[in-house]
Amino acid sequence: MLLRLEHNNDILGECDVLDIPEEGMKIGRDAKCAWRIGDGARGVSGVHATLTRVGRHASFEDHSTYGTLWRSKRIHNASLRLKVGMRLKLGDAVLTVEKSPKPERRPPCSRLTVERGTKKRISVDISERPLTIGKDPKADLVLPDDHVSDTHAIITARADGSCQLVDDGSTNGTRLNDSAGEKLLPQKAYSLKHRDTIFIRQFAILFEHGPSRVAGARVRRAATVLAVTALVCLLGWLFYRVVIYPPSRYWLDVAAKEAALEHFSIAEAELARTRYSWDRKLYEHEIDELARKIPRWESTCGQWRGVVTDMREGDHDNANNGLVPLVARPLGDWQWKRKARAYGTQAGRLKKLLESYQRGKKAMAKADATLDQLQRCTEGITSVVDELSQQAARPSVLPEGAGSPSAGLTSYPPTSGEQEPENGPLNVSIDEWGELSEPLNGLIKKACELVQELQAPGAAWQDLQDSLACCRDWPPPADEELEGLMRAAREISGKVEWPFLKAPAEELITKLNSARERLTALKEARAYVCDGCFREGVELLTADHWDGQKLDPNASPLKALLISISNSGNSLRTQAAAIEPRYKRVQNLVSQNGQYFRDGKHLRDASVLSGIYAVDSLDSPYPARNQLAVGNYDKYLSRAEFYAFLSSPDSSLGETSILAKCVLTVRAVEELVGESRRADYRWMFAEGNLKKEIDSLAGSVLEPRKRIIHATLAHANDDSRGPRERIIAAGIASALASEGDELTIGEENQRKKVGDWISGQLNELKRKLQELDGPYELAAPERKIEIRTEVLATGIPGQNVVQKMWRRRPHTGQGQ
Repeated sequence: MLLRLEHNNDILGECDVLDIPEEGMKIGRDAKCAWRIGDGARGVSGVHATLTRVGRHASFEDHSTYGTLWRSKRIHNASLRLKVGMRLKLGDAVLTVEKSPKPERRPPCSRLTVERGTKKRISVDISERPLTIGKDPKADLVLPDDHVSDTHAIITARADGSCQLVDDGSTNGTRLNDSAGEKLLPQKAYSLKHRDTIFIRQFAILFEHGPSRVAGARVRRAATVLAVTALVCLLGWLFYRVVIYPPSRYWLDVAAKEAALEHFSIAEAELARTRYSWDRKLYEHEIDELARKIPRWESTCGQWRGVVTDMREGDHDNANNGLVPLVARPLGDWQWKRKARAYGTQAGRLKKLLESYQRGKKAMAKADATLDQLQRCTEGITSVVDELSQQAARPSVLPEGAGSPSAGLTSYPPTSGEQEPENGPLNVSIDEWGELSEPLNGLIKKACELVQELQAPGAAWQDLQDSLACCRDWPPPADEELEGLMRAAREISGKVEWPFLKAPAEELITKLNSARERLTALKEARAYVCDGCFREGVELLTADHWDGQKLDPNASPLKALLISISNSGNSLRTQAAAIEPRYKRVQNLVSQNGQYFRDGKHLRDASVLSGIYAVDSLDSPYPARNQLAVGNYDKYLSRAEFYAFLSSPDSSLGETSILAKCVLTVRAVEELVGESRRADYRWMFAEGNLKKEIDSLAGSVLEPRKRIIHATLAHANDDSRGPRERIIAAGIASALASEGDELTIGEENQRKKVGDWISGQLNELKRKLQELDGPYELAAPERKIEIRTEVLATGIPGQNVVQKMWRRRPHTGQGQ
């Protein structure tokens, strides 16, 4: 504790508790007081109070007449133990008790060690304060002996670091360095040297100058512990880096494998771990080389994925732009040669396919434009011929010198004695027709040029042939009607002059009219077939004017067109006759399904089966369009959309159709590839048909059809499932199976036709279902299922392009 006496902001005295002498310190106005308060102070006695030390504490004893104030209470002739924070008023003066500031700790300059006379070794450091030696318990070095004085000797430290020994008037005296020598004189200072020995009775005290051995030992021990700890840590770190932590070769291999799997970010992270390997210097060249290659590989793979994405989305221009730098980039630095070759091969094939696609597309557009112009020319020629026929009916419009109709008839054909003119059987030029001669000549000339352009082996046609060769799985188009039109156009363009006599003109007009009638009849027959009226279509096609024997193709310049029309009519008649029984089978199948599935949910399942059978039963070599009308919706969908609709939540299929929904989704994807084939060569350039080649290159080929058939057949043959679910599975398998498919079926592993096996299974399942459920009562008015089939003759052999459409009519509350 620190004691301070203040008066009028002047410090009269300040000391530590330990500095208070044993006899105490007096405070007052008397000149003999240790802390004297001036005469001008009021309320202060001559000897006002005394401060005494009790151990490490101090007490305050009042002797004044006026007393002392503490906490507004007056203390008179009483003692008080002082504590930190107390504030006593001695008249005008104030005594405060504060906490002593911690002195700056300095290492001891010297040390005393009792070498002899005590049971255990005692050591005391000598600081700046005087060190007392005696038997008094308050002494700094206590020597428990009755022959030792209370304060036997005092050792003080000087400013220069040396120490002095003073005998404090002891009874038995003090000796230095000799236990039998002379005693030191009392109150005289003796300088101590390093390792001097002080003898007090039987006690021998060793004086050591400078830091103590104990402190040095402690420092040495701490330093030793730190050194050992650091050494252990260093050895452990070296053991981990050399023995436990994998070497650089390991991280190089891991990074290479991750890069091969196209996990480039992971590869870079694994490669970065090599900097902690002890042998990094040995593989520094390989590490740096791989670190440079990984970003290039990542860029190459990113460009490749972008090209594949553009191809799948049909953006061929962007895909082609992305392939140019990809194919040109050298892939020789790719560490894995197999993947490099695969990338290079795929990129090259894709580029070739894209270039071929672009050339073929241009050739297609040019051919389309040429065909359109040729069609317009042919229509113009026909219209001019119509005008000619009207003029031929009026003799006044015939040119002068042309003769009468009878003359014309008698002169055609020429007699055996006559010679044909060099311009043909009739030597009358077309220029003789006046105003119509110029447009007719121009049309014929233009038609001739267009036909030559179509058939000439020019650049556009060669590009088209190259495209077909590149896509060898896609056969070239063969449209008989188009070929017939081209032959007819060649016949017309080959006639530089046109007959003008009435009889030949009328004969030409008759033939053209006959051709128009047959074209009209052909369109009507197609309309009948599209409406399901096959019998009417057959009757219309079997009329007398369709008998090819009654036609004289050689008598008409349009003989090829007439032959083509006749052949198309006969072909359509044959198709209609062949489709009619299949159509009836489909209708019977729909009605049979309607008997077993009467309520709404089962009717939907029946619709799934009916729709699939309706399409697959029409195995015509020409495309067919089917339309189903079921329920309350009026919606027309393509075949792919029909499957997708059935597999979507909007179709509201029951839980028994979960398998149907899954497989129909796959079926919808497959149909998207095949449905875009068209009647002419345009289907070859549809994005859907490129998808197969592109997906095979990109590694994402659709699930094979036979695997789906196997899965659905296994589902249909599973006795643990319900009959309805098995019927749907069998129906799906039947829809996916082609006529020639053979699969291993049954425990005997017999190879059977899929269609025959499914038919037997379906009949058995329907019988079980009828026994299980019994007849159903109608929960709502019966909805009629209709199937309408439109057959489009394309002339593409072997292309079974079938499209199906779904429609639900609004429910009116009565049976439809």
